[in-house]
Amino acid sequence: MSRDESRQITPRLFRLRPGVLLTAGLFLALTLFGWQLVRGLERESIEERFSARIAEVELRLKSRLTDYEEALRSAAALMLASDAVSREEWRTFARGLQLVDRYPGVQGLGYAQRLQPHEVQAHIDAVRREGLADYRLWPAGQRDEYTAIVYLEPDNARTRGALGYDMFADPVRRQAMSEARDQGAAVISPKVALLRDNGDDSQPGLLMYLPHYAKGLASDTVEGRRAALRGYIYAPIRFREFVAAALQEHAADFELEIYDGRNPVAEALLYRSHAPGAPPRTGEPLFRRTVTAMFHGQNWTLRAASLPGIEQQVGTRAPAAVLWGGLLVTLLATMAALAASVSRERANALSAARGETQRILESIDDAFFALDGDWRFTYLNPQAEKLLHRGIGELLNRNIWEEFPQAVGSEFHRQYRLAREQQKSVSFIEFYPPLRTWFEVHAYPQPSGLSVFFRNINQRRAREEALRLRERALEASANAIVITDHQQPDQPIIYVNPAFERITGYRADEAVGRNCRFLQGSDRNQADIEKLRALIRDGEEGRVVLRNYHKSGDLFWNELYVAPVRDEQGRITHFVGVQTDITDSKKYLLELERRATHDLLTGLANRSLLMDRIQLAAMQARRRGSKVAVLFIDLDGFKMINDGFGHGTGDQVLKLTGNRLAANIRQGDTAARLGGDEFVVVLNDQEKIEDISDAVQRIMDAVLRPIPIQQQEITLTCSIGISVCPDDGDDPDELLKFADVAMYKAKEEGKNTSRFYTRGMNDAIVRKVTLTNNLRRALEREEFRLHYQPQIDLATGAPIGAEALIRWQHPQYGMVSPAQFIPLAEQSGQIVQVGGWALLTACRQAAEFAESGLAPLVMSVNLSARQLRDDNLIQVIRNALLESGLPPASLELEITESMVMSDVEKSAEILARIKKLGVRIAMDDFGTGYSSLSYLKRFPIDRLKIDQSFIHEVTTDPSDAALTRAIIALAHNLGIRVVAEGVETREQRDFLVKAGCDEAQGFFYGRPVPAAEFRELAGRLQAR
Repeated sequence: MSRDESRQITPRLFRLRPGVLLTAGLFLALTLFGWQLVRGLERESIEERFSARIAEVELRLKSRLTDYEEALRSAAALMLASDAVSREEWRTFARGLQLVDRYPGVQGLGYAQRLQPHEVQAHIDAVRREGLADYRLWPAGQRDEYTAIVYLEPDNARTRGALGYDMFADPVRRQAMSEARDQGAAVISPKVALLRDNGDDSQPGLLMYLPHYAKGLASDTVEGRRAALRGYIYAPIRFREFVAAALQEHAADFELEIYDGRNPVAEALLYRSHAPGAPPRTGEPLFRRTVTAMFHGQNWTLRAASLPGIEQQVGTRAPAAVLWGGLLVTLLATMAALAASVSRERANALSAARGETQRILESIDDAFFALDGDWRFTYLNPQAEKLLHRGIGELLNRNIWEEFPQAVGSEFHRQYRLAREQQKSVSFIEFYPPLRTWFEVHAYPQPSGLSVFFRNINQRRAREEALRLRERALEASANAIVITDHQQPDQPIIYVNPAFERITGYRADEAVGRNCRFLQGSDRNQADIEKLRALIRDGEEGRVVLRNYHKSGDLFWNELYVAPVRDEQGRITHFVGVQTDITDSKKYLLELERRATHDLLTGLANRSLLMDRIQLAAMQARRRGSKVAVLFIDLDGFKMINDGFGHGTGDQVLKLTGNRLAANIRQGDTAARLGGDEFVVVLNDQEKIEDISDAVQRIMDAVLRPIPIQQQEITLTCSIGISVCPDDGDDPDELLKFADVAMYKAKEEGKNTSRFYTRGMNDAIVRKVTLTNNLRRALEREEFRLHYQPQIDLATGAPIGAEALIRWQHPQYGMVSPAQFIPLAEQSGQIVQVGGWALLTACRQAAEFAESGLAPLVMSVNLSARQLRDDNLIQVIRNALLESGLPPASLELEITESMVMSDVEKSAEILARIKKLGVRIAMDDFGTGYSSLSYLKRFPIDRLKIDQSFIHEVTTDPSDAALTRAIIALAHNLGIRVVAEGVETREQRDFLVKAGCDEAQGFFYGRPVPAAEFRELAGRLQAR
């Protein structure tokens, strides 16, 4: 270059320098703007994720409180369903809720009773009578009303110490209780110190209250609710345990503080978290969020601060890529401007530079295209052509929606329009069916259109889907999956699936970090344990069978398959174990060895097979949407046949009954014998209750057919109880129990009938069990009473005797009928003691009547079948006469036909010994049993009592009248006096007088009354 040319170029460069600098500055500014924009978007995305986490915390806390409210409402339903819930019923209900397992943080389920000042002492006395001798109302002091804690479960030292506490005495508690009462809703209290929660692990507490109103008195008004309030169902909650359970997985992204109320001050602090494993923070948090929300009537303030775990996500490579890319573009643009301004001779160099830049842009992995304001393609790089399967010549200057019509209305269409309309970048992942491709898309609005970067993520989606499926397979597996870390000391567990928790009873957090050997407990002397060690030592796959122990301590058999996991170098990093609970199969094999599956006498299924059949039938019913009926069958009067004709004949009857049951059910149904005269039939695939009723009737008809025994035919009836799956549940044990309850109900209603199970029958069973248990102490508590009913000489109209009738004044149920408790006393054997008391008391009372000036009376006392068979009966009678001073002739013992007919010879011997004492004997309820007068000749009977069922219609039913006359005449022929029971009208009395009856007893003369009233009644009758 000549010196002159050099002089010309140098001034030109300096003239162009401002423009080049302006170009460089503009591109540099755009680059910095883009870099700052991407950084801001990235920070905004992380901050939104942080805010979402805090919102999720709020939702979890509210959801957990809703669960606790539902538990209180179920207790409220129990209170409404019963007139009076006992302490034992409350305890049983609370246990059924499984508070510890299902409601973490809840320390108990309690009931506080509202009391007025004048009710306090009666309330304290009533609770002390329940066995709580130290019960008191505290704190002491006079108040307008009280709310005493009456029930609090579970029962332990801490909860017992809270009984009697008046929560209304505490202003904090009273505020929450008043709000709950006025709103008629569950309300939680402000921060409180829970009663007895003063140990080293004490923590802030809350109380959730649900008002309990009187049945039928709840109102929509505040005044009505206050008047109807009877108490509060409540739950004390330890706050840290409640929050830990509600959050479940504690993220390492933030620290959380929860304050009571709107002001986050130290006194109101309820909870402060510390994320385990979170890196320590050296400076101020990047993100903070404070939320105040309403939780069941109480404001809580949630204050969260981010941790390095989430803050480190800010500052990825995207901003750097934008920065460096922008700087590169700035450099290239500056070079292009400089080259263009220097001279045309530099154009080839500039073109080469531009070509190099284009090759760099076109060599990137991401696809790119640009759209103008009319949605036309203005540029596509080769990667875009490849992914879209269209060349640049086909798409350039063409409308994207016309070229790809399937995208109209899709997520692509919506997001691109959103970016243009709102002038903000969008990022999304979407599947495009025509290309069968998943795309990750980033679209950026431009003044003249839209720039879109996108990539094919099919492989990534496939990997994620495969990982998700594998994770789901592990979670859904019926077998327990365990993964251990082979590279750590003692090979701790690092993962267990839900099936492991179900099979072993251990939660995942209780198992992770421990060696699998903890499942064997102390039972280490097992043959396959050494085999398992060898498999792990040698890095081989294999199968072993081990005895493991459930968290509850119950043994279960575990078939364990272990396999090593190796890395790329072939080194073992982990072991995977698949556990199968084979306890049932083990038990089944042991059961097969121990006994067969069928009843040896009848050939029907036994209980073991029956339960399997019920369970199988219930499973099939669930799949098919049908019903299963379980019929519990008891033969009426079988004991009489077995005792009267012998056990061999009884076995024949049972076999024949079993054959009839099997013959009258369908194939696929099951007939079983539980033992004795109890049978069970399982009816599968029943569509309607009517179908079940028809089948029951067929069975009853089959049982009713005459049975030939010892050259005669006898007829049996049966009582059947029925439970239905799924109506009454699907658990085999419960279905069988419910059918048993219904069968006893059929027995009580007269036998030879059937009854379907209803929920109310359980109440009858509870009452029956309560009465049976209370019978044991009724004598000690002097709860029995004797009432006396006069017996009248029909010839003179004067009282000549009295029948002693026992009554039970129960503290809970009031006056209990003998028809209810006498059978229970018979079954439990307590009738001997009760009968002995009645005999002695009646004798003493008869002696007192004589001393008080009443005309001589014969005292009649009923004997039970158990008493008649008691070896000490004669001595008991002799002692009663001696202690009371009553002459033997003034005592009459009443027996029934069924008592003596079971063993005629033995009965005749016992009655003869009684008669030898000088005591009279009466045959009670004559006409309702065998009614065989020929047998009466063998027994020393003084009086015959005609059952009131004959007397009731003796003036209207010719048959009853004829039978009554015949009994009187035949009894007189045997020298036996006759007493008519149940005389209620003058017409009945007149008939009996004409028929020649000797004596009468019934409401016409007087009801059974206490001794004091009987003296007055007998005096009036004698004065007639």
